[in-house]
Amino acid sequence: MKKLFFILTVIIATALSSCTNKNVACDQCNGIFSETITMQIDNEYATCDSLVHCLYYQIGDTIDENNWQVLNQDICGFDYTPGYRYVLSVKRNKIGTNDDGKKIYEYCLNNVISKTKVYL
Repeated sequence: MKKLFFILTVIIATALSSCTNKNVACDQCNGIFSETITMQIDNEYATCDSLVHCLYYQIGDTIDENNWQVLNQDICGFDYTPGYRYVLSVKRNKIGTNDDGKKIYEYCLNNVISKTKVYL
């Protein structure tokens, strides 16, 4: 009985610490250059040059089916499932500019506004 209690305690402590660490990383979007935006996420992965999966996205409340862009970074706190189209409230924080003068952002999930199954 003591062993079972010990194992459960370790499992719960590990789960709580991983949640805490995830939230701390997501708090980085609370900088002075942050803004809250609505982001649309498409139902399938995008093709990108990196080894990670990229997402198709649009910013704003409406979708133009011919204007999807590729997001090649994570949205902190967001768990994507292919086959669903998402509307998200996201905090976008400007963290710099690249060599081409293009702004670099990090994205943190505020909440999922909607998650809609897409049937093909």
